[in-house]
Amino acid sequence: MNRMDQEKIGKFIKEIRKKEKLSQQQFASKYGVTYQAVSKWENGKNIPDIAILKQMCHEYHMNLDDFLETKIPTAHKSKKYFFLFIILLILLLMIGIYFMRDKGHFEFKTVKSNCEQFRLFGSIAYN
Repeated sequence: MNRMDQEKIGKFIKEIRKKEKLSQQQFASKYGVTYQAVSKWENGKNIPDIAILKQMCHEYHMNLDDFLETKIPTAHKSKKYFFLFIILLILLLMIGIYFMRDKGHFEFKTVKSNCEQFRLFGSIAYN
């Protein structure tokens, strides 16, 4: 791995650590290394050994290739879109309820059929 890759990986590790709001010492303790080792990683002077890289990938839901290429996993992006979708859905539901409240209430009726060749069960709602 050339020097440029190590620097890129180091910046990525620092970004991950800062997102987790961990100091270098806390991050080091999490992976059983010294804070000096974390500092060397972040400055591009060294990279974690493969066992630590695997552990980081597991904890941050990434595969090793994405980690080494410093790609943020798409799962985090899709989670953002999922929560945005849920919020939008709730907002639309609230707007619908607001406009429906002035229209009166719904009455529910049960519909049945006595014909043996035609069975119908269910409820209907009307205003």
